Amino acid sequence: MKKNHRILIIDDDSFIREALKEILAPDESSVLIDEKTFVNEDLVNRSKYNYELIFSDNGNNGVKEVEKAINDSNPFSVAFVDMKMPGMDGAQTAKKIWEIDSQIKIVIITAFDESPPEEIIKIVGREDIYYLRKPFNEHEISQFARALSNQWAIEQELNMHKQNLENMICDRTTELQKAYELIKKLDKDKGTFLKYLYHELNTPLYHMVALDLLDTENMKDSEKNYYNIAIAGRDRLTNLISEFLDYFDIPNKILPKKDWRNITIDKTLQNVIQKIKQKNPNRKIIVKKVVYDSFLADPICFQKVLTILLNNAISFSENEIIVHSEFKDKTIYISIIDNGKGIKQSDLLTIFEPFSNEEFKRHDKGGYGLNLSKAKIIAEVHGWNIWAESGGLDKGSKFVLAIKKLNNM
Repeated sequence: MKKNHRILIIDDDSFIREALKEILAPDESSVLIDEKTFVNEDLVNRSKYNYELIFSDNGNNGVKEVEKAINDSNPFSVAFVDMKMPGMDGAQTAKKIWEIDSQIKIVIITAFDESPPEEIIKIVGREDIYYLRKPFNEHEISQFARALSNQWAIEQELNMHKQNLENMICDRTTELQKAYELIKKLDKDKGTFLKYLYHELNTPLYHMVALDLLDTENMKDSEKNYYNIAIAGRDRLTNLISEFLDYFDIPNKILPKKDWRNITIDKTLQNVIQKIKQKNPNRKIIVKKVVYDSFLADPICFQKVLTILLNNAISFSENEIIVHSEFKDKTIYISIIDNGKGIKQSDLLTIFEPFSNEEFKRHDKGGYGLNLSKAKIIAEVHGWNIWAESGGLDKGSKFVLAIKKLNNM
């Protein structure tokens, strides 16, 4: 801890200045004069701190000394200021000093018949000012000087650590900002690259449209086989590119929160199930329980999540699918339950990651391993939770979407 024993004494009385000098920075050859009643007669001990004292005989000169100290980067730690002086009094002097150096500790030396502390506080505009009543003794002066100079040093050290911490935070914030800008740039570059890739892949795919113009009726069986393989490969690659771009573009397609709409669960479920049954007329979807409640969200995205979960159940089960919803602890739970092929316990934690789930592994289902990942992204942006449960292979599965209702609903 850096010590600072520089003390400013402002008093128009030369005897008081001499007395304070004897207490704080005594000369071995000097003799203390104690004829006046401002100082008690027991001033016999000498300070061991060897304070550096600067004296001023009025407020204006004292203020100038503070200005000089600040300009020289050699501030005072403590100032003893007499209250009653010609010209600018002690309170006004303290106010001026603090306007220049807000860190200095100030002790007002005052007699009983001078301004009360409340009036001085009102003038200086601060409550952390100290008072010393006349007559004073050496112990009071020494204690004030020692305690306040130490307090000044502690505060300076704390301020230094605070500044260092603020600088570290600022530097770290700058680093994080740079990293964020880099991520934004990489994300933009990724989008640009994907669009370029889409364009480049679409060019040869566009030429493959000519396959549809071929006369298949006059083809040999072996030629038709190659033709069908080419058509299937073209269609799958086209769909893959479309799915790939849609996956990376999902965050940009979600409406801003301010544009979210009030969604009614029962009606949305009915609409989604009706559309799915049109494509899968033989599949049985049973709604066992429905919550007649609503919440704020992007309606298209909510429908997309339900569609993904229901289509996933259809792809990996052959029997009926159950839809169940309930409201509990301010949260809406929507469950899609099937009794199909189930999920290994080791896959439950990764099933929502792209290209890692069964949808991708089983190409016979026509999946690309991205649909559940899309549902996860939409859920996270909305602040929902989504997870899968299963007892294991051939024991069915249950996908749960948990929607925490907002306070303004």
